[in-house]
Amino acid sequence: MAALLGGAGGKSKEDLLLQEDLIHMLPMVNEANAMSEELDKKVKFEVALIAPQARGLKEGRTEVNVKHKNLETGTVFMWDRNKFIDRKFMMQEMYQNYVEGDKNWNDGAGTESDPFWVDPAGPVLIGTSQIILKSLGYLIETQEKLPITDFKGNDEGYLQVEINPCNSSGGDLGDDDFVDNPQELVGKSLSFKILIPHARGLNSKYDKTFASYRFYLDEDPTKTEMVAGSNPEYKHEKMFHFKVVTESMIEYIEQGQLIIEVWGSQKEVPRSTPAAKGAKATGKSGAAAQAKSTKELMAAEKAKDNSKEKEAARRADAAESRARAAEDKLNKIAKLASASPDKKISADQVMAIMNSGGGGAGSSHDKARTENMGAEGSRACNIM
Repeated sequence: MAALLGGAGGKSKEDLLLQEDLIHMLPMVNEANAMSEELDKKVKFEVALIAPQARGLKEGRTEVNVKHKNLETGTVFMWDRNKFIDRKFMMQEMYQNYVEGDKNWNDGAGTESDPFWVDPAGPVLIGTSQIILKSLGYLIETQEKLPITDFKGNDEGYLQVEINPCNSSGGDLGDDDFVDNPQELVGKSLSFKILIPHARGLNSKYDKTFASYRFYLDEDPTKTEMVAGSNPEYKHEKMFHFKVVTESMIEYIEQGQLIIEVWGSQKEVPRSTPAAKGAKATGKSGAAAQAKSTKELMAAEKAKDNSKEKEAARRADAAESRARAAEDKLNKIAKLASASPDKKISADQVMAIMNSGGGGAGSSHDKARTENMGAEGSRACNIM
């Protein structure tokens, strides 16, 4: 994000527009957080950059959205730019009423009239999956286990998707129905089924989930049933029938992808604060067991984020160190083999090198694994 907020030199038109949006949005997000802290709304806002693919689109501009996070329950929702700006002006009105001493400034708390509030039962986009349609142009079945990717590019689970060409009554195609070129379908009819049997490995924070997609020129999305669990069985099947295949449809099939969105409702899980944990341990109740203020919760959230960043940096450094150690050992092995008259090196020598040193490829796990190969394996193996 820092690079985007730099000078204009060398930036594309899209980057400049994105930079303009960021410059406009960041002060408003900071202001919204300041009001949330002052009014003790237990809500934190963050800027999020959303690529078109993460919004279920094939192409387009990266957009600036705002992440709404409830610091007590952990629920997260994404607001688009316009929704946030609209809510922010309503926050300002509430804050002004508070500053002026209006006793009714918070009467709408926990309802739609509260600009800081979000219906916790509302759906949130978990991520998207994309399946290439090219095989459909040759009337070939496609079965894929696709990653469900969130707006940051992280995998949130896997989605099983199948596209099965069929005849107009839904039956299997015959051997003579396949084509060598998708252009052969132009002017003819086309039938196929889209199946979404299940998803696997979804985060347990989601109560129920469903998948949604639009094929070709669909205006309204097709949705699966909403199903509970981390490994939901959607058992979705829908048949599509096109009486006449057009050139534009063939272009869509040959060059396009079907983007499937996975949505979910979040569980409200009150977060344990140090104060609450202490109160529970001592048996205290009432005010002693109350949650922390928004200011304290924001500070705790920042400390947690910093800890995550440090841990990520530590893991990256460790991975880089292991990679360097492995490369050094491989170079040693290559050097030994090169210096040998017959250009060979025994497995015993290889294991001695790989087990040397304290970390990287010569870790205790690797050492134990190679030792388990036994002497028989070392005598049998030579490396050229």
